[in-house]
Amino acid sequence: MERIKIDDPYKPNRETINHIVKVIDDGGIVAFPSDTVFGLMAKVGIAEIAHVNTIKNRQSNKNYALILNNIKNSLKLFDLDKITYNFINQHTPGLFTFIVKPGKILNNNIHLLLSDEGKIGIRVPESDLMRQVASKFLLFATSANLSGQPSVYTVSELKKQIDINLIDLVVDYNLNSRTLASTVIDISGDKPTILRQGSGILN
Repeated sequence: MERIKIDDPYKPNRETINHIVKVIDDGGIVAFPSDTVFGLMAKVGIAEIAHVNTIKNRQSNKNYALILNNIKNSLKLFDLDKITYNFINQHTPGLFTFIVKPGKILNNNIHLLLSDEGKIGIRVPESDLMRQVASKFLLFATSANLSGQPSVYTVSELKKQIDINLIDLVVDYNLNSRTLASTVIDISGDKPTILRQGSGILN
């Protein structure tokens, strides 16, 4: 396990981003301060998803959110109807995870994140760190806590819940605010349905 400190997750320096990108490119798992809570991120792959499941003690049938630099990048991955695309575009970047049911899949690895119903969670976060890394990979992320346990906001809290030796890189920064996790909104049906009210507030 490697640990690096940063001064501001909203203004990460190029050296930090390059280092995170290298770790993820090598198949590593990164714990980091997100725009909501402390999270885990990795590129979308069978081994990486299995590794995160082990870290979180999570069942493999649970799905993780796809992180995008911007919603336009979704057009390279799968088809979205115009209403769904426009709704996400109006609320991103933001503190939301949108559950969608895409049409034609254009990238085979997307299947690894699909639920049994063919749905997928999408996030376009406010975090510059997350978006810059997402511009390099097909990236997924989740909260850095044991499944069913409270969110964590510091490395000290992280160490109390999970074995950080299972993580390849820890980006050290204390999130001072107790921001809730992202608000989860299912927009795969006739009207948006809030599945989890979190830090994002719909206007």
